[in-house]
Amino acid sequence: MFYNRFKPSITIYIISKDNVFSNQLLLKLEDETDCLVIQDNSIEEFFQEISENIVTEEIIPIVLVDFDLNTIDNYNAKDGLEVMKEIKTLYPDWEVIIMSDMTSPKIKDDSIQAGILFHVFKNDNTGARIINRIHQIQNSYYLAYKKKMVKASILIFLGLLTILFISRSVFYYFD
Repeated sequence: MFYNRFKPSITIYIISKDNVFSNQLLLKLEDETDCLVIQDNSIEEFFQEISENIVTEEIIPIVLVDFDLNTIDNYNAKDGLEVMKEIKTLYPDWEVIIMSDMTSPKIKDDSIQAGILFHVFKNDNTGARIINRIHQIQNSYYLAYKKKMVKASILIFLGLLTILFISRSVFYYFD
């Protein structure tokens, strides 16, 4: 019940050159979550998007970036790991998920070494795995919020006990 009152909004940025896959993922995420989903075809579009729409503390940003961003027009484009490092340098608290259609364990190992906590191989259940990860992220933010509320409650309780002790001492002194 309390969880429903604390549900930070999530904005998901999809950076992918694969329009068919990213459109399917966008539709699945919009249908099955209450997240705002923004699709960008390049890293330039992504940085343009976030410069125009400032992300506030009430929003949890999640970036889904394709590992391979090379196109015929831009063969020397950065790969997903380089993009992730750039995003993490500017926004260290943002969640970044690397997606790849290559099943090489090296990509997963490189992603983990670069600081990615979640790597997804693109297939039929990619959307479901990303939705599960979104729920994990929401739960971690909820637990952090709950921890802050418990600390605040303890401080208020200790403050009230202190006031009670002082007032009792004052009344005892004047008796």
